[in-house]
Amino acid sequence: DEKYLPGFVNGQKSNGRYIVRAWINQAKTLLRFIYFSSKRKIGKDRLCYHYWANQVIATQWLSGGFHSYTGDSLWAEKLKDNESMPKVFIPLQFVPEATVDYWCPNVKMIDYAGILMKAVNAFADKGFLILIKEHPGIVGMRDYRLYRAVSQHDNVIMIPPQIRANSIIPMCKCVFVWTGTVGFEAALRGIPVIHLGFPYYISGDRFYGVN
Repeated sequence: DEKYLPGFVNGQKSNGRYIVRAWINQAKTLLRFIYFSSKRKIGKDRLCYHYWANQVIATQWLSGGFHSYTGDSLWAEKLKDNESMPKVFIPLQFVPEATVDYWCPNVKMIDYAGILMKAVNAFADKGFLILIKEHPGIVGMRDYRLYRAVSQHDNVIMIPPQIRANSIIPMCKCVFVWTGTVGFEAALRGIPVIHLGFPYYISGDRFYGVN
């Protein structure tokens, strides 16, 4: 069903709501950093993994500054202007996450931003139009510099997060994921999936692993 949306996305259909959500996510991340860094310093367990991991993750999410970037407002027009180009869909994943950090056979694939840039460059060199869409759950928390870097390519269109992935998949020659479930949705529609990790849904000849 092209109208399907995950439960956590329902009610977040407008760009304005995603901007609000971005600021809420950033405020929560700042509070998360303050709480867990204070907990480590004031408490008696400075080496507690849970406190330290949360401090590191919050620092990572805050490193790109506060922003409310929610995709290219002219994405539909750009897509229409490049209708004849072969397309690849790259849905961004929520990172850090166990499915990326532990399910990828090659530890080098954990460098999410670095590998993403290599993939974008490779697809652009082959003449693909690259459709990139942010994960709705991480809006406002990913480093803004990554958006700026990938969007420098003329071949890249940044799809707003409120657009359904199921409406983008049929346009594409393939989908590129680490382990994301958009790969599963693509396979159900007969679209080839290039994967870097080892997602649970791999079965059949529609999947192409990259090491």
